[in-house]
Formats: sequence, structure tokens, C-alpha cells
Amino acid sequence: MKRLTSGNTFEMNMRQLALNQVYVGKDGWARYVEGPECECSVCDLIRTASETLGVELPILSDEDLSDLMTDWLQYGAEEPEGVVAILYRALCAMAEVRDKLFRYEDAGLEPEDIDGLRVREQGLAELLVDISCGCAVPYARLTELAQAEKDGRLVVVPCKPGTPIWEIGDFDGGNLKKRPFSVEDMSFWRFGTTVFLTREEAEAALKKREECNEAD
Repeated sequence: MKRLTSGNTFEMNMRQLALNQVYVGKDGWARYVEGPECECSVCDLIRTASETLGVELPILSDEDLSDLMTDWLQYGAEEPEGVVAILYRALCAMAEVRDKLFRYEDAGLEPEDIDGLRVREQGLAELLVDISCGCAVPYARLTELAQAEKDGRLVVVPCKPGTPIWEIGDFDGGNLKKRPFSVEDMSFWRFGTTVFLTREEAEAALKKREECNEAD
């Protein structure tokens, strides 16, 4: 791809100079390049052009001048003020487009190269791998879980369904019974009260309950 943008005005022909006659300066304002070592801000160029066209332009800061140009666009090409405003708008737009093209050409990538990077990036976004457990989690699923947590709908259960748990029975004299964890046990208030992951925890809770009953 033949480069269109350049910052070296000394080596530019007329066509190249035309393509690089305006650029975005370090201060964020558009600048006009007339030739090697000869440039000015677009705002100063507009001040000079206004004087040449006989347009009365008050002494303004660059910020206020920019606002005035926006107002003068209402005059269109039928009035000198409108012509000045159109020139200002066109130069600022050219500077922004040239700046983006300059950065694009600096990257050294062709459009098809960028498309390839976009496809690979999308593929990585669609599949995030949890290194700690080696589980592949689709990106869309992670987004769904994040939204559920934000809405207060996400509950992390203490163990997998089918995991053996210990429960203190309420209708059989408080005996302990071992059974698999199920969906019905999702209520957190049960864990640590009547349902436990280990027999030791269940026995300790049962003993404490009996002590409280004896105290009453």
C-alpha cells in the first residue's frame, strides 16, 4: 500500500502536500501547512482569510472563533461569512481524517489484516478459559451471570447436587440423616441450621440445640 500521509514536508510534491496540508496538532487544534517550515493554526488562517475577503471578524480566542464559525454556517455560500465558516469546517474535518489515516498507515496493516485480527479477537472474546480449573466458559454465559449477580438473582450453592450432606430431622427426634444435596436445599437459611456439609458440623449443631432445650 502506497502511503498517503507524511510529516516530512521537505520531501513532498504538490499532491502529497495537498493530502497533508492540514493535521491535528499536539494541542488538539487543526494546523495548516503551506510548505516546508511554513505553517499556522487553522484559526489564524481563518483570521487572515476573513481579512482578505473583507469579512469583519472580532478579536476572539480560538475557542470563541470556533463557536462563531458554527454560527456563521447559517449564511451558506451566499455570504462571505458563510464561505469563511465552510472553509473552517472543511479544514478541521480534513485534519481529523488525515490524523486517523496517518495512525492507520503507521500500523502497517492492510484492511484484510485488520479483518483477520477482528475475527481472532471475537473468537477470544467468545471463549474465556479458566486456567485454574481448565473449564471453558463462553463469553456470553459470563455476561449473563454478571447481569444476574447485578440483579441479585445469582446464588452460589455450597456444593454440587448429589453431594452427601447431613440434616437434622425435625420430626424424628432430631436424629441425623445423611442424604444427597438437591435443588430443594437451595435456600441458604437451611445451611448452618438444619443442613450441614459434614457430620461433625451437624452433630455440633444438634448438641447445641439440645443444650438450649434443656436450658429452657
